[in-house]
Amino acid sequence: MSPETTALATQPTEIVHESFSDYLDRPEVNGSSLVHGLVSMREMKYYLDNQQNETQLMRLGTAAHSLLEYTPEEFLEQYEVMPHYASDPDNCTATGKPSTSSATSKVREKEFVFNRLAKINGKEVIAKKTYDEALSIICALFSHKLCNEVVEASTVKEATILGEVCGVMCKGRIDLLSLQKLWLGDLKTTQTVIPRKFALVSNKFEYCFKMKLYVRILESMGIKIQRVYLLIVESAGANDRVRMPIPEQALDDANKQIDDVLEQYKKCLASGEWPGMFEYDDAPMHIDNWKMADKEELVPFRG
Repeated sequence: MSPETTALATQPTEIVHESFSDYLDRPEVNGSSLVHGLVSMREMKYYLDNQQNETQLMRLGTAAHSLLEYTPEEFLEQYEVMPHYASDPDNCTATGKPSTSSATSKVREKEFVFNRLAKINGKEVIAKKTYDEALSIICALFSHKLCNEVVEASTVKEATILGEVCGVMCKGRIDLLSLQKLWLGDLKTTQTVIPRKFALVSNKFEYCFKMKLYVRILESMGIKIQRVYLLIVESAGANDRVRMPIPEQALDDANKQIDDVLEQYKKCLASGEWPGMFEYDDAPMHIDNWKMADKEELVPFRG
């Protein structure tokens, strides 16, 4: 999607039930693109112009979110779970030697046929390992009383929201929305639920910024969110899970960031210029304090 083709606010605000791929095809900007504007407009333009490749962790997250919306039976109406052909007894190398490799011709042939049939049936393919991991994540989430409270209260799951923020049409993909309690919940998979360690992940991916954008979009629709929760589940091992409310102060701080990025974005659309982080000024050199020697510690140079 090119940013030059992204229109300013001209569309109605609404909640849309659609596939994740249809959501991605929409032209509106979302939190995942806008957070790059916190670095620079040049960085944001690069993200908008270049499609991001799906990683294994992203595939796992997509599967887990689908299971949040559907029962396992409904999930299997849309997905084909590919067996782990590498472990089949007849898997072997070209010389006939038994193998557990996924790179053998036998495995490739089976995967080709499986993918072809799934496409004919209009279904997406997911590896069995990924499906099993996603199912474990969702089962762990449902077994946590506080997390499940958000799930059970939510009448809207895995939906697209569209709305105007600062004169720009924005989109979001919300996981859980309770229209009665006015709660907004977002499922996050991670390596650890230890709060101080998860903070590094949250800061890296700007979760507060993204969640506040959802809140702003919903506000444009007349929905005033009262609480924002992250439902965090470890993606492997014990699948420990926690419910983590986002503090109001963090959301307030993100609010100004959203305004700043969208104002810059509008200027870039109008001018066609997308400046880098230090486009017009020299960048300061960062030197850690421990590298700065005290004057009395300096030793004169003797040539």
